[in-house]
Amino acid sequence: MMNWLKKMFGWFEKLINEHGSAKILEARLVQKDDEISALRMKNQDLQLTLEKEQIQHQKTRDELQRLRNEHSEEIRIYKEIEFRRSKRTDGKWAAFCPKCHLPVSGRGVVQCKDQKRCGWFVLIGKLSTDDLIKELGS
Repeated sequence: MMNWLKKMFGWFEKLINEHGSAKILEARLVQKDDEISALRMKNQDLQLTLEKEQIQHQKTRDELQRLRNEHSEEIRIYKEIEFRRSKRTDGKWAAFCPKCHLPVSGRGVVQCKDQKRCGWFVLIGKLSTDDLIKELGS
């Protein structure tokens, strides 16, 4: 009889332990479900933020391309002088120092206006920068 009681108490102990474990597991599952719900909400928020940022990024890229197109320049090096034509030169060719990019002009000797820092110059014979611009054409 004693053996039978030991088996019965062992069975009850096992049942109680399993029931307690099941309750603990159930509590953990509820906690994990809450964490999963919170992570899903955070993921949705992040997805919305990402979509907004992607739209803003595309708008910024479009604006950058518009500005690049608006301020694009045609640049030619002719007789060692840099010539530019763009919106800032009213669509006309203008002469610039190829070293520091300051405007230049002159006849015979064309030199940078900043001789202390740049010192660039070129000899163009009897021609002037206006003559060279005429040679460039339109």
